[in-house]
Amino acid sequence: MLASLFDALNLNTKISGNWKKGKEPKFPEWPRPETASATTKKKATVKDLWMKMSRR
Repeated sequence: MLASLFDALNLNTKISGNWKKGKEPKFPEWPRPETASATTKKKATVKDLWMKMSRR
């Protein structure tokens, strides 16, 4: 959320500034962390869900 706020402030500064045409500054984007858990997470199948429910 902090990265989005940072980028929004930079964009607002770029838009509202009084720059000559084509001379507006280039603001770097805030680096966002890579999410490793999204790529390694196994999808649940119906069989897996059934096994979890029937273990009781």
